[in-house]
Amino acid sequence: MAIQPSPDTKSQKRRRSQRLKARVTIEVRAQTAEKQSVTEKTEALIINAHGGLILLSMKVAPDQLVTVVNLKTGDELLSRVTSLGPSFMGKTEVGVEFIKPSPQFWDVSPVSSH
Repeated sequence: MAIQPSPDTKSQKRRRSQRLKARVTIEVRAQTAEKQSVTEKTEALIINAHGGLILLSMKVAPDQLVTVVNLKTGDELLSRVTSLGPSFMGKTEVGVEFIKPSPQFWDVSPVSSH
């Protein structure tokens, strides 16, 4: 009987860059279907060079373009919503992917495991 890799193992093989759990204060800007600009100050929970997992109370849809702003550095990156996760207390876990990979965007140093 063959042993199937767990979904976690499969997803780790597909990752383009290492994930890091870090709370980074960000601002997300998007346009509603009515072309109104909306802005929300929130946090990224999990980050990597290609995007991250953020919490949003604003409504977004897969493939929607949003601008993510690192409030510490002022850097802005155009990003695409890749997934919508569970909602809790009015906020949804939203996966975003940078249009152009940017390892320096989050401005955090990896924690050594030594």
